[in-house]
Amino acid sequence: MTTWARVWWRQAALLALTLALLVCAVAAVGGARGAVRTAGSTAAPALLEVMAVRSALARADAAAMSSFQTGQARLTGPGEDYQSQLAQAGQRLAQIAEHNAAGEHASRTLQVVEGLVVAYSGAVGRADSFLRSDRGSALGIAALWDAHRLLSAPDSGILAQLDVLAAQQRASLDEQLGHGWMSGWVVPLWALPAVALLVLLVWTQVFLRARFRRALNAPLIAATVLAGLVAAVLAVVVGHAHREVAAVDEAVAAVSMPADAFLLVGERKLGDLLAGQCAGQCGDAVDAFVGSLPATVAEPDRAIAVAEVGPVYERLAGVAELWVVLTVPALLAVAVLVVVGLRPRLEEYRYSSR
Repeated sequence: MTTWARVWWRQAALLALTLALLVCAVAAVGGARGAVRTAGSTAAPALLEVMAVRSALARADAAAMSSFQTGQARLTGPGEDYQSQLAQAGQRLAQIAEHNAAGEHASRTLQVVEGLVVAYSGAVGRADSFLRSDRGSALGIAALWDAHRLLSAPDSGILAQLDVLAAQQRASLDEQLGHGWMSGWVVPLWALPAVALLVLLVWTQVFLRARFRRALNAPLIAATVLAGLVAAVLAVVVGHAHREVAAVDEAVAAVSMPADAFLLVGERKLGDLLAGQCAGQCGDAVDAFVGSLPATVAEPDRAIAVAEVGPVYERLAGVAELWVVLTVPALLAVAVLVVVGLRPRLEEYRYSSR
């Protein structure tokens, strides 16, 4: 093969790899932009709202049981905190319906939860009515026990159904983020042509230096540096995206953690009510429940902050869009530098047989 042909084929290969990197990277990141925006407006906020409903209901239950256990319910009923948290749960359930990304199955689960919340509220209301009556304490305690079972039954209670709903939204979120730059196949998609381009640029530089015994080719050096920067920036963007998604998971965990603590507070106070009313005569289920409770329970922090995850995904989409805008001219510049760097050698040997 002549020297001109060798240089020409290297130029063609470099331009082809530059085009391949451009197409693969823009396609991957551009597709991710749409997936991220969809996740940020549907599954991600829905998941966070589900966990917020769980915490609100557990806090409402703790507030109601505390009011009944201290006797304050005779004056104020289940209490203002109970009413406030129950209202917040209802509002967030409506928002879940708006953001639901898990389809008909999640809609049915949500309907079950809404119905159970109404039944739970009714049971607490009956307990309030009975306990305000001097002769209705036994019926009131029984209504509270019914409310507790509606809330915390392992398979059919409100909290269990909310866990199912959260799992459905989580699966939908994972599916949405399984496209674009968040999926496993994206890194090889842009990394392989990037590595091949860098290797061929260095190899071409070595070939030109050995064949023509001249100083390093400045345009090819610039092209190598620019291609390396493009690959490095994309790697940083991908890492940033994964850290942002991890931050969303941390926000979900922060909202969900108080639920169990508040639930335990409510159960401890219900246990005191049951022990005082029944004295071991309410049946094995109640005795087992009271016996399983710790002697003392610490009051959890009542400040539950529900972060907004939508802006996180908007930032990710914005970073993706910015990267596309910067990548296109950068890789076009690489192609121009390749042509500028090799053109003199091609012109020099165009009519040579060597």
